[in-house]
Amino acid sequence: MVLGRWILLEFIREFLNIILHRKKCWRGVDLLKRLFLENQFLKMEKFGTKSGMQNLKKMKHIEVVAAIIVRGGKILCVKRGRGVYEYVSLKYEFPGGKVEEGEKEEDALRREIREELKLEIEINRHFMTVNHLYPDFEITLHSYLCSLREDSFEIALTEHIDYKWLAGKELFSVEWAPADVAICQRLMQQL
Repeated sequence: MVLGRWILLEFIREFLNIILHRKKCWRGVDLLKRLFLENQFLKMEKFGTKSGMQNLKKMKHIEVVAAIIVRGGKILCVKRGRGVYEYVSLKYEFPGGKVEEGEKEEDALRREIREELKLEIEINRHFMTVNHLYPDFEITLHSYLCSLREDSFEIALTEHIDYKWLAGKELFSVEWAPADVAICQRLMQQL
């Protein structure tokens, strides 16, 4: 993957060179082709073979809920600790968690917020649903706009290592778990 980034950077450099100096340069086209072929190879290696397709079918799917808790025009964002999956370790997310079998999304959300943050919430409305494929599992993330109940203001982190209250325009001042990015983008447009 490092090679892919290098190729992409080289392509951008060559592309800018073409624009700035108005000269033809086929090196950029060759680099783009290499980047495309490397990306296609990685996809084939992961999913294209028979065993890769079987791995895709066996990939775990998780139903997850997330609370977009708004207070005073700011949104609660929580930071994950270091974990098994590097791609979500130490990233910010909206608090929430897995929906247990037979559990309603709203009930799961209340339970997860109570367990993770020791808070009681009011669920105002469904915000959006995101489907995201991580390298090791797939999630369907149902997000809800929420507010804190009047008697619930003291946050106690039980699973996260930090939290921040951020305004909509500040959301991308922290690094987000990939599945939460689409929610952040929509929040920035609407708030």
